[in-house]
Amino acid sequence: MFWQLLLAHLLADFPLQPRWLVEAKQRLGGLVLHASIHLLTMLLLVGEARWALLRPLISLALVHFLIDLGKYRLAVSRPGWVTLPYLVDQAVHVLTLLGAARWIGVLVDPPAAQPWMIYAIGYLGVTHVWFVTERMLTWPDKRYQRVLDQGLWPRMVARALMLTTLLLLGLGPAMIGMAWLPYRRTDQGGRALLTDLAVAAAVALLLRWAARAALGG
Repeated sequence: MFWQLLLAHLLADFPLQPRWLVEAKQRLGGLVLHASIHLLTMLLLVGEARWALLRPLISLALVHFLIDLGKYRLAVSRPGWVTLPYLVDQAVHVLTLLGAARWIGVLVDPPAAQPWMIYAIGYLGVTHVWFVTERMLTWPDKRYQRVLDQGLWPRMVARALMLTTLLLLGLGPAMIGMAWLPYRRTDQGGRALLTDLAVAAAVALLLRWAARAALGG
């Protein structure tokens, strides 16, 4: 059940959290909407056991609300703190997902994750999740922030293609296929290319491990 919850979290915290919602979360209504999106996404992904799992899923959404409330209260008092709160926030969310998965395992016999869920986690990781994470990690470097924003979609597509190539063909062909990708004409393109290739390779390794752990393959 952890993988279903993780996929729901990544969907709700990244592509389903556009910038207007990030700004709206500075108010109570925005936080409630964000937590509600998390709950609905979990209900969609946990399968037919969803109604038996209402209590742990609602509890998980409430905990998510409280964590985000604490994070945004901190942002008001310490606006210069960006990178560390983001990393701690995501780490705490993952720990709560692990706890909820254990709780669910006590209540029901949880269904195994479907193969597409594992790969969806990987592709979310190399696209939208890494875009946001790289912005948080490089927050003080405003020049590179502009590079990230300008190359948002080309680089997300490039990382997805890198991951596909790594999964299907391995590292060598992936390196050969880099020549046509949109990096040479980009400011700090070498840095961007090396970063994206490293992220795609790391996620490919994690995907292979997750597939064995969750699917037995």
